Amino acid sequence: MERYCLGLCIIGTVTVGLWYTEYYVQRYSLTINSMACMAEERIDNINTRNTSVQSTATYQRNIFTTREGIHQELGSNITNLLFVTQENSPIGSTLPFVYEKGLWKVSSTFYKSLPKKATFDRLTRCSVVGNSGSLLHSNCGKHIDEADFVYRCNAAPLKPFAADAGTKSNLTSFNPSIFEKRYKGIAKQSSLKKFVSDMQQYHGYLWGACFSGRSTLDLCMKAISGYNIKENVFVLAHPYHYKSFHDYWIRRGKKRLPSTGFYYTSDALSRCNETHLYGFWPFPKAFDDISSYNVSYHYFEKLENAWKEPHGMNIEFSILVQLHLLGVVKIHNGKCE
Repeated sequence: MERYCLGLCIIGTVTVGLWYTEYYVQRYSLTINSMACMAEERIDNINTRNTSVQSTATYQRNIFTTREGIHQELGSNITNLLFVTQENSPIGSTLPFVYEKGLWKVSSTFYKSLPKKATFDRLTRCSVVGNSGSLLHSNCGKHIDEADFVYRCNAAPLKPFAADAGTKSNLTSFNPSIFEKRYKGIAKQSSLKKFVSDMQQYHGYLWGACFSGRSTLDLCMKAISGYNIKENVFVLAHPYHYKSFHDYWIRRGKKRLPSTGFYYTSDALSRCNETHLYGFWPFPKAFDDISSYNVSYHYFEKLENAWKEPHGMNIEFSILVQLHLLGVVKIHNGKCE
């Protein structure tokens, strides 16, 4: 079923076509050397992915080449900049805002609120869980949770969707806009308490994209001041990390802001030996063996006008399909057997 659905994914991105793999090798590859071998095998391996020792060896080489290319271009320290820590942001250093001019100076008080350092670097198998409604009725939860490390987006509820999306969480993104949508801007103590209570379902790190602007950072700091749970650590997304990967893709022709799922996939490519993607389907319809069906923008909530999104997810998806064909990531669509 997954193979059939992925075939439809490829058909759905036929506007870029198989010729786009050559374009990918030239513009989206992380290094130019040794990329010819990737392009040579792309046609032969579309329908035989991971079916031979030779193919597996090629995919492993492609994964290594991709990761090393990221480190060469963005620096080997890029994996230590996923969020702000005492290790990467000493007292007196400055951090830029992503969408506003100005710098935030790290004071001794701010420094003391930070974790000492990230507790992970190189990982074996990673799952990146996107938000697409294509996850519903997939029974992929068990497969997702088998990974060593699970990335999740937008603080999606866990238990109601455990069978399809799993429950394991190591890094969960929290867009500060959620403060307004779900917690009334945490203007009252009752709203702050509800926020803290809801966040207890996650483990590892709750990753807040807080450096978009000064007012957003102030809101995050207010939340952190009342964050007294042991299940996870609320951390601040490092603006240099986000800017680095955004600029990285701009240099390869993708100019729109990366979605959280695409951004997390980029991070996974820099540190994971295997990157498995679930819930990545940027279209309002999908197909099974006999019919088409509607796909919601998020599997866990209904949003109005959601498909008018700012990220260009169809472009992101075409890139991810090419990475799948090269064996660098594994896209899971349809039911997990």
